[in-house]
Amino acid sequence: MQELFRMDSGDYNPDGPVFCRPSARGIIEKDGKFLLMHSRKFGYYKFPGGGIEAGENPIQALIREVGEETGCVVIPETVEEYGSVYRKERDSEDPDGIFEQQNYYYFCEISDETTERKIEDYEITEDFAPEWVPFLTIAAHENRVNMRRGGERGIVEREMRVMDMVDEVIRARHFAREEAEAIADVAATKAAMMRCFMVFFFLSKILFCAGSNGARSAQVLWARCLSLRASCSRPRRNPCSPALSRIRQSAVPSAPFSCRFGRSRASAVPFPCPS
Repeated sequence: MQELFRMDSGDYNPDGPVFCRPSARGIIEKDGKFLLMHSRKFGYYKFPGGGIEAGENPIQALIREVGEETGCVVIPETVEEYGSVYRKERDSEDPDGIFEQQNYYYFCEISDETTERKIEDYEITEDFAPEWVPFLTIAAHENRVNMRRGGERGIVEREMRVMDMVDEVIRARHFAREEAEAIADVAATKAAMMRCFMVFFFLSKILFCAGSNGARSAQVLWARCLSLRASCSRPRRNPCSPALSRIRQSAVPSAPFSCRFGRSRASAVPFPCPS
C-alpha cells in the first residue's frame, strides 16, 4: 500500500519504550454522502475504523471496526486499498514512551444489513456518533476549526489531511466518468450521422437516375450528404477534458505534503462539466 504522508511530532524521548498500534479505516460513500464518525463533544470528524487486534489482518479489522462503530456491514468484495499514514508522537499514557501507528485506509461499500454497535469508553466520553456528510470539505473544515478545541490533535490533523486528499480523488473520478460519458455521446452521434449520410447517398443515386427533376433533388440530397460527412469528420472539443486534466494534476499529492490551510474548497464538490 502506498504511503500518503508521515506525521512525526518530535516531542518524545527517542530512547523511550515504543508502543505500536496499527489501525484500519474505511472511506465509505453512498448516494453522494460519506459515512464519518462525529465527536459531538469536540466537533471533529474521523473515518470509521480502529485498532488491529492480534491475529487480524487490516481488512478483517476494517470490517469489524466499521460494524462496531457505525452498525453498518462492509461488503468484503468492495474493499479497495487507498493508502497509509504513519504517525509517531509522545505516548499520551506514558510521557516517557513513544506512540507509533500505521493507519491503513480503504475504499469500501456497505450493505443494507445492520449490526449492533459496540463503542469504547473514549467514544462514549467524546460522544461519537455515525453521521452521513454530503461533502468531505465540510468535515475537513470542521477539523481545522476545532483542532485546538479538544481530542487528540494528531488524530484530528491526520483525518483532516486524508479528507483533503480523498476529496481530490473523488473529484478526479467524477470528471473521468463525465468525460467517458461525453465521449460515448459524441461517438453515438457520429454513428447516427454516418447512417443518415449513407441513406442520403443511395437516395440521391436513385433520384439521379429518375430524370431531370430527380437530378435536381439528387443535387440537394448530395449537398446534405457532404454536409453530414463534414460534420462527422470535424473534431469536437470535449468540454470535460481541460477540467479533468487540471483535476488529475492536482490529485497527485506533493512531496513533502503540505496542508492547504485557508484555501476555499467549496468548488471541490462534484458538479457538472463547465461549458
